[in-house]
Amino acid sequence: MLYLCHRIPYPPDKGDKIRAFHQLRAIGERYETDLFTLADQEADLEHQAALERYCRKVTAVLLNPRAARLRSLAYLLTRTPLTLPYFRSSRLAQEVQAAMRARSYDRVF
Repeated sequence: MLYLCHRIPYPPDKGDKIRAFHQLRAIGERYETDLFTLADQEADLEHQAALERYCRKVTAVLLNPRAARLRSLAYLLTRTPLTLPYFRSSRLAQEVQAAMRARSYDRVF
């Protein structure tokens, strides 16, 4: 299973992280899971080790919140949800593409 998450789901201390953490934990019990996610702060990257308990592989890419907000501004007067440019990461996309070339996933969540 390839699990994509917009924010590192650890620690599970707020809504989106709580939901994603419990999903990941449950999925990890049934499937060999590779997690690909973004980290809002450098300190979040330290939580990768805690998630390895539930995942075969954890790939977290640091997101620059200031640059993400600037990217979103360009879409302010469009119909595009601002979260799309905010969480866009070419580096994470490259990591996912490399993983998909190297491994065959039965499911993507």
